Amino acid sequence: MILQIIEWHENGVDFTDAFHLASSHHCLEFYTFDEKFIKKSQSLSISTVKHPDL
Repeated sequence: MILQIIEWHENGVDFTDAFHLASSHHCLEFYTFDEKFIKKSQSLSISTVKHPDL
């Protein structure tokens, strides 16, 4: 998991975002308000990263 986090971070993903995404590998959906992270993470994980519907 640590190597994946470092790789994503080296490719432009914020370190804490990479950590949270890697930690959520068992989840189908990952919610965030960070639009840049949503765009960057589309092909990184099996989790669907999206903005919460309020």
